[in-house]
Amino acid sequence: MKKYLLLNGPNLDMLGIREPGVYGSQTLKNLEKRVRKHGKKRGVKVDCFQSNSESALVELIHEARKTYAGIVYNPGAHTHYSYALRDALGSIDVPCVEVHISNVDAREPFRAVSVIAPACVAQVKGRGFQGYCDALDLLIAGLDERLGEGYADRATHGEVVVPAGAAAVAEAAGAADVQAPEPAAADTEGEDAAPAGEPSQEGASGELEEAAAAPPADAEAPGAATLLPASVGAALEGLDLTLAWAACSQQDDAAPNDDGPVVAARVEASSSAFVEALAPAASETEEPAPLVDLPREELAASIDLSQEKPALPVDLQQEEQPAPSAALPREEPAPLVAQPQADAAALDDPAAQSRRLGALRAVLAEQGADAMLVRSTSNVAWLTAFDGVFDDEAAHGLLVTGSSAVLHTDSRYESAARSAAASAEGVSVSVERTSHGAFAVQSVAPAAASASLFKRTKPATLAIEDSMTLAEFRALRSEVAKQKAPLKLKETSQAVLRLRAVKSRSEVARMRAAQAISDAAFAHIVGFMRPGMTEREVQRELEDYMLRQGAQGLAFPSIVAAGAHAASPHAVASDVRLESGMCVVLDFGARVFGYCSDMTRTVFLGDPAPRLRSAYQTIRQANEAVEAALRPGVTGKAMHELAESVLESGGFGGAMGHGLGHGVGIDVHELPNLSPRNPDALVAGNVVTVEPGIYLEGEFGMRLEDFGVVTDEGFEVFTASSHDPVVL
Repeated sequence: MKKYLLLNGPNLDMLGIREPGVYGSQTLKNLEKRVRKHGKKRGVKVDCFQSNSESALVELIHEARKTYAGIVYNPGAHTHYSYALRDALGSIDVPCVEVHISNVDAREPFRAVSVIAPACVAQVKGRGFQGYCDALDLLIAGLDERLGEGYADRATHGEVVVPAGAAAVAEAAGAADVQAPEPAAADTEGEDAAPAGEPSQEGASGELEEAAAAPPADAEAPGAATLLPASVGAALEGLDLTLAWAACSQQDDAAPNDDGPVVAARVEASSSAFVEALAPAASETEEPAPLVDLPREELAASIDLSQEKPALPVDLQQEEQPAPSAALPREEPAPLVAQPQADAAALDDPAAQSRRLGALRAVLAEQGADAMLVRSTSNVAWLTAFDGVFDDEAAHGLLVTGSSAVLHTDSRYESAARSAAASAEGVSVSVERTSHGAFAVQSVAPAAASASLFKRTKPATLAIEDSMTLAEFRALRSEVAKQKAPLKLKETSQAVLRLRAVKSRSEVARMRAAQAISDAAFAHIVGFMRPGMTEREVQRELEDYMLRQGAQGLAFPSIVAAGAHAASPHAVASDVRLESGMCVVLDFGARVFGYCSDMTRTVFLGDPAPRLRSAYQTIRQANEAVEAALRPGVTGKAMHELAESVLESGGFGGAMGHGLGHGVGIDVHELPNLSPRNPDALVAGNVVTVEPGIYLEGEFGMRLEDFGVVTDEGFEVFTASSHDPVVL
């Protein structure tokens, strides 16, 4: 039985540990098992070896000539500079195929340079783990002619590059989508190249790439300045974040509907603009803060948006009620404490589109899908990274393949879409007058009709979202049935949502901007509301204020619920009038730069009764206990249960009813959730709300909600408004 060597270079032993959001969630062990299994099917044996040492790899290549019929080799970072390894391969007569899991031609320019490839008989790139199996098939087919120096100048960039004279051998092995270099010009010494083909615009697959010292996936590049509305204020002043895509691998015991790698991120605070990490619990002798009891004009002016929330809850039942301060003359509340220009670079992310499409391609490769039709407008907006194109209509479909992405829309959005696409080359626009399903099927069918890279017997696969309507699914299935080419549909569950669950630097900046407006709105509304007003009056003023301050829209219809009406967590504002003795729940958020904020505060109309004081103390304790505990590795289930235990200890067990929190981003409800149904660990970059509540039918309801980002050190809260209870 012939033997082949699978060789992996530096840092590939970190698969599944190091930045799986970029490099994939599968381990080196998974990879080796897959290639061995493929070799067994082909009647050959595969031995596997990985090393971070150049000298060890050189020695093994020297020894390979005695044992192996061929080498499948991912050189990792050595690809770009190790002439020692290139010479080692050149010194033996064992054919070698160089493998790269992402499409290196579509990434940073240095990744497209290989000093190893000239000594190899082929190069396979951008095909994920499958590329290793494809490389083995090429070796079994008998390729033995080396690519030679200058191969890249004579070949169109594609997934597989073989010598010009080897195309027939590759096709005999089943390779139909092969790029062969053109022969060198006759009047040269063999190295002057014919004009190179245009580089592919295919985004990097993102499943795995050799662990060279690459810049962080969210590293900022200079781009067009984008300015915040003047009213956004100091919340982003001095913002200086760095982000690197980090680990979030799927575990072996993951839920059946888990969809490949989750893009994860590490947000490192290097500015005082971030809230300091929550302090450890203070001693029991610490004096609790008193209730705030000011005339509403003075109260509005007194709210300090930069104030940090104390780590310990207030004991509302035992504290003394302070005497009211003298009323101040009524003045129109200032929109915000300060109004500096925001850091435009913090909002801009030129690499977002290629990174996000690459991450989705990695998921598709992992699931064995050739393309995906994305229909969720929020998912389309995230993947394209287009600003100012999409509204609430489900009028768009994004077809993503291994080498292209096409936004299928209609004439109403054509101008805006083409303008956005012109600034990023990874997505093209089509306004062909047909359904999204028909467009996708007709686009994928030609590729399905021709043999794919190794003439797979299985049909081509078009992935779809499980959120697709039944009517649209039936129409799509009918389109597939019309095709002569073998094509099947594959349902995915939350594939893009899982990628969206971890936020980039620019996404964090946009949500901070939205929250700055929300905090200002709270300062304004407590100076506006008073007994006798209806819930709707307060709601209208709250929402109008956010829009006047620069919000592009509302994150969701605001909740203003007073007294017993607030016992419904999602109460719709009504003609219920605010009365003395009530508590009023205000749940609202702004949308800025396409991203949402979400906050809830409970305001008391007059001195709260003991039961209301006790309830507020309890939800505050629950909120602050969870915010102090949040960090990478804790689960959504554990955080929910922590809050429930605090509520129970305060005498309000079972009075919450809903999950503790949820993700926020383009949509106000995203992944991950802090709920008893989420056993998954949180990772750095998750943005979540913390919103414990108490709802007693016929009596009252109250909730206290912040939102912020999970970091390596804990939880950075975006919400600047204090937890101190507000009494009007």
